[in-house]
Amino acid sequence: MGLFYQGSFHCGKEKSLSESKGTENASCRGRERAGDQIGAANAASGRSGVLYKKMMKVLMICHGNICRSAAAEAVLNQLAREAGLERAIHADSAAATREEIGNDIYPPMRRALQARGYDCPRRAARQTVRADYGIYDRIIGMDGENMADMRYIYGGDPENKLSRLLDWAGQPGADIPDPWYTRDFAGALDAIERGCRGLLEALAIR
Repeated sequence: MGLFYQGSFHCGKEKSLSESKGTENASCRGRERAGDQIGAANAASGRSGVLYKKMMKVLMICHGNICRSAAAEAVLNQLAREAGLERAIHADSAAATREEIGNDIYPPMRRALQARGYDCPRRAARQTVRADYGIYDRIIGMDGENMADMRYIYGGDPENKLSRLLDWAGQPGADIPDPWYTRDFAGALDAIERGCRGLLEALAIR
């Protein structure tokens, strides 16, 4: 796809609450490491500037589109902006089911995102449809149930577009448990960040 990295990840917001510094600094360091890895790969191949043939469109899928996939959309888009790749990579998200259609991000998930400095504007959950398969370059689920639902909705995966988010973090076949049930929103966000960093690195150095 011919995407090349320009610039580096940075976290420009200063944090005033001491109790939030540890988590947010760790998140910032993770973003910087992802940017360093992409930059190193480009430097090794003599690449410079941002070149791309077309925008890579990614669709994140979870059960209801109010927790995991909505968070993954926010994380990947912000990481792409910080890497200077916002015109090359863009994420959307949708649900595998109809249960939460029209609902905004679940408040505890929004709070977890905001605590780490992610933008999460108001949005409305939607269900993915078969036509999405032809629109998006990568369609990424959070767990095995999502993958089964996606294959049913899309009528299979003839172009090998489907994967789980943690496949991109070196954990093939691993699930990100639904925090609606586990109540571990910080843990889910940790996993989502790992997957998005790995995905961004893989897409950006192609």
